[in-house]
Amino acid sequence: MNYALEIQEDSNGDYFIEFPTEIVEALGWAEGDILEWKLKGQGVILSKLNDPTGYEPIEE
Repeated sequence: MNYALEIQEDSNGDYFIEFPTEIVEALGWAEGDILEWKLKGQGVILSKLNDPTGYEPIEE
């Protein structure tokens, strides 16, 4: 799954990314989940921190 998502800015000057519903559902994410992000090359790896089973990214 590869997506290009736009970084948006709210009225307070805080930045955020809005994920498509299909991504959220496929990964089992929900509002309030805590995500960690790490830079890898030209991309970003996201991991759900409050998931006891963890998540292993698939290398392409």
